[in-house]
Amino acid sequence: MGSSNHWAAAGAVAVLAATLCAGAAFAQLAPEEVTTVPAITAKNRIYVLDIAINHIADGKLHVVDADKLAYLGVIGSGFAGQIIQSPDGKELIVATGYLSRGQRGERTDIVEVWDADTLAFKHEIPIPDKRAMALNYEGLVRFSADGRWLFVQNATPAISVQLIDVPAQKVTGEIPTPGCW
Repeated sequence: MGSSNHWAAAGAVAVLAATLCAGAAFAQLAPEEVTTVPAITAKNRIYVLDIAINHIADGKLHVVDADKLAYLGVIGSGFAGQIIQSPDGKELIVATGYLSRGQRGERTDIVEVWDADTLAFKHEIPIPDKRAMALNYEGLVRFSADGRWLFVQNATPAISVQLIDVPAQKVTGEIPTPGCW
């Protein structure tokens, strides 16, 4: 056996031994227990929307206890999602979109409704694929004063606003708003 074959065989044995030792160390880890976290009781919350420019299809809404500065949880906000809290504070509304292939493909726009205390998904409302995919501007998603209607800004590049009946969970109309949004 030549010298180079000897060193190659010795290297292969060393890699195999290291792999076996590493496997033995992993085998000693205790299995993780899955539990349910209680509802969020923090009265003062900070909602931080991370549009994630470097991976814009994977935005997040981070929830923080404003008094203790403790991290409470996260909700996915999809592709350039816009967030608003319902007038009663019980729900978080995410107007967002998804592309079937991540960064490309068929576009689907929706309004997602999340429970503000448990961060649990409640339901979604399909909307026309016209939603303005923009940075976090305050006026892009708004509730009517009574909380019944949700207004979502469109830009296709034609400008309009989608009118969503929140209790009925459906789009009921579109209001053209020519000009700059």
